[in-house]
Amino acid sequence: MKISSFFKNEAVSRDVLKAYNDILEMNLSSAKLTPNVKPFLDFIKKLKINFFILSGGDLKEIEKILEINNLKSYFPLIYAGQNTKIESLSRIQLKRNNLYIGDSIVDYNAAKKFGIDFIFMYRYTQFLTWENFFSDKKEVKIIKDFSSFFN
Repeated sequence: MKISSFFKNEAVSRDVLKAYNDILEMNLSSAKLTPNVKPFLDFIKKLKINFFILSGGDLKEIEKILEINNLKSYFPLIYAGQNTKIESLSRIQLKRNNLYIGDSIVDYNAAKKFGIDFIFMYRYTQFLTWENFFSDKKEVKIIKDFSSFFN
């Protein structure tokens, strides 16, 4: 687990992880979805476009969020956990015309490395200097959230 790298004491690491998981479990059911993600996923599904999740987060956590929100069927593949996004993309047999929607510089760099078109979504980003970073990258589409696809 990533969290263990921050603690030298294994018992402390385990206790912190348990507390985190307890808080996460309490909050998952009340978490709100990104606006218009469901209509976006319905649209993608109708077009028979393969769509998958590429995340640095914990696989079980992501699966739980999808399950609670009835979104699991939209994602036949989930790449998450201990591999970096670049490592995961290296294993995927990407075909032509790929699109990467992300909210971090890591996402952008992974997309760029593999020649994938990139959309930056800023609604929940922790990348505080994103406006400056993307100001000269005209090839990158910038959206607040999935509502941008329906305006």
